Amino acid sequence: MASTSPPTPAEIWGYYQAAQESFAAHYEKLKAGFPWATVERSSRFFAMSLPELDDAFERLGEELDHEVALALVGSIEAIFMSHYNSIKAPGPQAVILEARLWALRGRRGDDASFGDVLEAWKEARPGQGHEMGLFKQVLQFRHWLAHGRRWDPLGFSGFGVATVVDRARRLDRSLVPSLPGLVGW
Repeated sequence: MASTSPPTPAEIWGYYQAAQESFAAHYEKLKAGFPWATVERSSRFFAMSLPELDDAFERLGEELDHEVALALVGSIEAIFMSHYNSIKAPGPQAVILEARLWALRGRRGDDASFGDVLEAWKEARPGQGHEMGLFKQVLQFRHWLAHGRRWDPLGFSGFGVATVVDRARRLDRSLVPSLPGLVGW
């Protein structure tokens, strides 16, 4: 089986926009056909009232938002971790970032977490600290999503795709050097 590269944040963002358009078009089609003359009996929407349909599409939208937020953070993590894995032994003219990442590699090797890598960036670039801190809150949201939403989302209630996008863009604007592919979508 051929390996494929993971989706980029731009590809995930495009998927999200297309899915939202599809949801909206299907919702409008269902509403226009009320009282379900055009809906197959096998459809999950068959015989729903308009309030039930509204509720169903609201839940679908929330789930899409969570799924895409999870995918976006994963894709952004892949960009940072690929950069981390590409760092070679710094020479005498090494910049602080390379030295911090190389030191992390010496301590943690391939076991470094995304949080560890973000912390190394934050230490090397104190001016990026605020944006790094905001993005690290997104990691807590990602953990909550990825681990079954088993606890109260204290501190990140209301987070979603919009929060991930906003914080990724703010982080990207603060990064020196920038990481190709992080945003621009």
